Amino acid sequence: MNQKWHHLENTYWFVPVSYLPALQMNAEDTEPTFMIDQTVWQITAYRYGYFWGNCAALVYEKDTTPTNPPAARKLVGTITPEGQVLITFMSISPIGAAQAIQGWGKMKEKDGQWFFEMQMSSGVTDLVAHWADMALTQPGDPSWEKLPGTDYSVPAFLAAAGF
Repeated sequence: MNQKWHHLENTYWFVPVSYLPALQMNAEDTEPTFMIDQTVWQITAYRYGYFWGNCAALVYEKDTTPTNPPAARKLVGTITPEGQVLITFMSISPIGAAQAIQGWGKMKEKDGQWFFEMQMSSGVTDLVAHWADMALTQPGDPSWEKLPGTDYSVPAFLAAAGF
């Protein structure tokens, strides 16, 4: 069974500053709006090429101050032995219906560190497109204490989303 990526269990991933920009556009726009998208993944478990956990995302217009807390989602992903990744992010509505967003990509090693090189798009009327090299963070890292694009630490970001 595929256990190559077992080290993903109990890890946290975030969007480094250079990957914060995202685009938002709807059918009536002539130009997209640049957004900031900080997302944190808390991968709680890994088994046989599957992983799952929590996701908190804060998306707001560039050059503004966010007014909402991060949105909460559950995540479930697959990863092949070669590092191809597909993740589904699920938010549950008050009536129990799940809204799913999918991200796809691959694991990439750079300077001895692993990154999730990912792309996603979401939305019904206002569509958001974003790609990023999601980086590992842990207690003691500067990104753990203050996430780029926010005034939150990783634990406070997850707590503000309800985790």
